[in-house]
Amino acid sequence: MVFDGRYKLVRGFDPAEVYPARLISRGSKEVPPRLFDLDADPVENSDIAGNAPDVVARLSSLLAPARGGLS
Repeated sequence: MVFDGRYKLVRGFDPAEVYPARLISRGSKEVPPRLFDLDADPVENSDIAGNAPDVVARLSSLLAPARGGLS
């Protein structure tokens, strides 16, 4: 997870594992990143990753690689 003061990007969290009633068949184990605008949505109800690819890319660059650990 990374937070820049407005946007929060979460990678590797699958809400279906926590909320089985919301389970969605994805066809793969890869979980897409989730992005929240905490100014507009402080309780993180709306994932806006699909509408803000530039923010996802910027915040993703701040995270360590998902596989291979920290360097």
